[in-house]
Amino acid sequence: MKDNNIDLVAVKSAYTAFERSLDDSFFKVRYNRATPEEKRSMLAMAKCDKLPCTIAQISKEMNVTESNISLIMEQIIYKGLIYDSQYEAVDFTVPQFNRYIKRVNDNRHIN
Repeated sequence: MKDNNIDLVAVKSAYTAFERSLDDSFFKVRYNRATPEEKRSMLAMAKCDKLPCTIAQISKEMNVTESNISLIMEQIIYKGLIYDSQYEAVDFTVPQFNRYIKRVNDNRHIN
């Protein structure tokens, strides 16, 4: 009788390929719609310990005032990349987009 169990190695291998596929298409298309300043703001968001991220946390990470970041956040919301999840807090519209942003920015620093 054939064993139908999936082992952890197979799952990890499949997940890596799945994540790469999302990175190369689904996430990349969304990320490329953002301006450099919007990308910088989303990276600051991605660096929050926990999502949703407050406007105060983002502005602190970027070393700008909260009023300076508000217009950029509105532009990113309009593009559908983030949303107002709570009062003065935002989150990404797509699960794990924060991880993609970290990966793509880590890779740029390596090259």
